[in-house]
Amino acid sequence: MPDSPSTKLLETVLSLSGLSRVLGPGILRRSLIESGADPDEPTSDDVRNALPRIEARLRIYMPDSEAVRRAGRIAGFLAHADGELESEDPRDWSVFGKSVDILKEARRRLSQSQEIMLDDPLPEDHASGDD
Repeated sequence: MPDSPSTKLLETVLSLSGLSRVLGPGILRRSLIESGADPDEPTSDDVRNALPRIEARLRIYMPDSEAVRRAGRIAGFLAHADGELESEDPRDWSVFGKSVDILKEARRRLSQSQEIMLDDPLPEDHASGDD
């Protein structure tokens, strides 16, 4: 029996999350349930809505910067899956994810009432371009 699209979706999200195959499925399932999705047949929109919960759980198992990076990669994959990002190359999903990270950093700075200047240096983990 071939894998359903939702099974393939969850497998890819699990892989991008960096979670183990032992803990990951349960973590994804709980995140989907809490966001009101059917964990057995989730869509990319369901995973996108659950992404803040997934990221929060990732932070339990890895440093914050890694959890943000992995959540960004998942966001990039979801954009690709929905046709918003045309590249088939997962490295491009990471570039999309890094853009998401940069936007999150800008939001964080704004929430702390700091001025953001266009020439402000990016945090080290964004400026390196490493994946």
